[in-house]
Amino acid sequence: MNHHLLQAMGVSHPLLDKICEITARFGLHSKLTGAGGGGCAFTLLPLDLPADTVASVVAELTQEGFTCFQSDIATHGVTPN
Repeated sequence: MNHHLLQAMGVSHPLLDKICEITARFGLHSKLTGAGGGGCAFTLLPLDLPADTVASVVAELTQEGFTCFQSDIATHGVTPN
């Protein structure tokens, strides 16, 4: 939803929209980061996402010419009780 709002404001780019389309096919959500205009996007991966799904997403993004980086954060963040 946030990416669509930024898209409506005109700060997205067709390539960033393509990333969102690809990851959405896998049930994931992506959003541009930075100032927009075609630089970078991020996708949050659920902890229980199967490794083969991650590999498929990365393969499809790479096939489209994108470079993927995977990173971990130091905490699990907000979790339901």
